[in-house]
Amino acid sequence: MKKLITFTVLMALTISGFAQILNFDFSAECDSGQTLYYRITSEVEHTVTLTYPYSEENPEFWCNYYASFVIPQGDVIIPSVVTYNGINYSVTAIDANTYWDCDITSAYIPNSVSIIEPRAFASCESLYSLLVDETNPVFYSDSNAIIRRADKALVAGCKTTTIPDDVEI
Repeated sequence: MKKLITFTVLMALTISGFAQILNFDFSAECDSGQTLYYRITSEVEHTVTLTYPYSEENPEFWCNYYASFVIPQGDVIIPSVVTYNGINYSVTAIDANTYWDCDITSAYIPNSVSIIEPRAFASCESLYSLLVDETNPVFYSDSNAIIRRADKALVAGCKTTTIPDDVEI
């Protein structure tokens, strides 16, 4: 009996320790078929950040943001709204390293995204197209570059990006 209790306690600690290293609250399949991961940023305003599955607390981390999780591939259509537990959440941000070293070929950014963290698309060697919804008030795309409207700063690019002359690098 003593061994069973010890085993149960150890399993509970292991499971609770695992929960602490997760960087997301839920996942959902997007319209383009990939599983995407989300962190709730406001329960009141119903907003989420698109993110990756693990945090840097993971001892096996070493830039493997998707260790043991399905890695997004191909053309990704990021939704403007995602439903979790019957609640619609607006996708307002893309976290740093969200697509680190993923084999995505294109990414569509909806009008709801107002924050794109640095390195969101880092090391995506197959990425050839970045497109921002024309009605996005914060960002626009030109020549496969994501550009911030307010100061014309380059936010992200890909292997086919041609940086427009009037854009700040």
